[in-house]
Amino acid sequence: MNVLSLKKRILFANEKYALIAIAAGFFILNQCLELLIMKFSGFRYAEMCTWDCGWYRSIVEGGYHLEPHAHERMDAANWAFFPVFPLFARFVHSVFDVSHSYALLISSRFFFLLAIIYFMKLSKVYFPAIPLTVAASVVALNPFAIYGNVGYTESCFLFFTSAFFYNLKQERFVLSGVVGGVLSAVRLAGNFALIAYLYVTIRKLIEDWRHAERRFKPEPLVLGGMLIPLGLSLYMFFLYRHTGDAFAFSHIQRAWDRSPGNPFARIGDGLSGDAYGKYLALMSVAALIVPAFLLYKRHVELAIFSVLCTLIPLSTGLWSMPRYIFWQTPVLLAIACACTNRKIWILFLIGSVVMQVAIYTAWFNGRGWVI
Repeated sequence: MNVLSLKKRILFANEKYALIAIAAGFFILNQCLELLIMKFSGFRYAEMCTWDCGWYRSIVEGGYHLEPHAHERMDAANWAFFPVFPLFARFVHSVFDVSHSYALLISSRFFFLLAIIYFMKLSKVYFPAIPLTVAASVVALNPFAIYGNVGYTESCFLFFTSAFFYNLKQERFVLSGVVGGVLSAVRLAGNFALIAYLYVTIRKLIEDWRHAERRFKPEPLVLGGMLIPLGLSLYMFFLYRHTGDAFAFSHIQRAWDRSPGNPFARIGDGLSGDAYGKYLALMSVAALIVPAFLLYKRHVELAIFSVLCTLIPLSTGLWSMPRYIFWQTPVLLAIACACTNRKIWILFLIGSVVMQVAIYTAWFNGRGWVI
């Protein structure tokens, strides 16, 4: 091994350890902030697993329901909640012998740390000018960071999304397909990764066609693309065998009065509604600016994913849009770009801490707007 190669390996190792140390530091900072809020407010961790976490707990405890039986109308079942996150929580429960609720809380925090690490790695390959501390803080201290701690799937979704785009950017097509396959079984929106993948691979095929001297094999691209829908396909096959309806995850949404509609009409309804409706509508409008920014930066695959991950949930209503927006990888990248300005970064962190205190208080007081 020559001296130059040895220096490169040492430099790479140092960068890797520095990245992990920064991620761990900001994750600990997040946990300390949560602990302070809990301590001074009198809240308890045992009360944290509620709302959607309760649905995931039902999967960890007894698997998927055979038929709807929840809500006052007895029309709800846990089929709307995809399997990767609760399956991992079941593994945590069996290995560490903790309660089902604590298994979910531990799982979400585990993915939270991984999400910070991979978001930092992703920011380095897409926006190298973003300092690692800024990238880590945008995830760990974002205003809706609570959803990375309370047994929701947000942190799991962010981790696999960041890992998918990181490997796709590095042209590791088969690995990005494997990650995308898992992502498609984390949440329905994860399947939009296939469209981003197709854009990147078609662009690469065209580039290689123009440069005929390159020896390029299309097999890895095809295999990677075929792997992405595998997670959803397996879940649909399971639901078909379990309930007789492969689309049960979609049909059961009627229990929450969610049905697809015009997303822009949803924004209009919000703007003409009460103050909270206006707040959600304006946040959704701001989120739709992100794809335009990413197109300007020529990151088309991120723009495609972002616009779909905003418009599709928006089409079913404004409810829950904050966590769909603030746990979306392209949106966080855009925020991190803005936070390269020190003044904006400081304002973001101050506003985020204030927002977190408000959301934790609302969470434990059972305010429905935090679902």
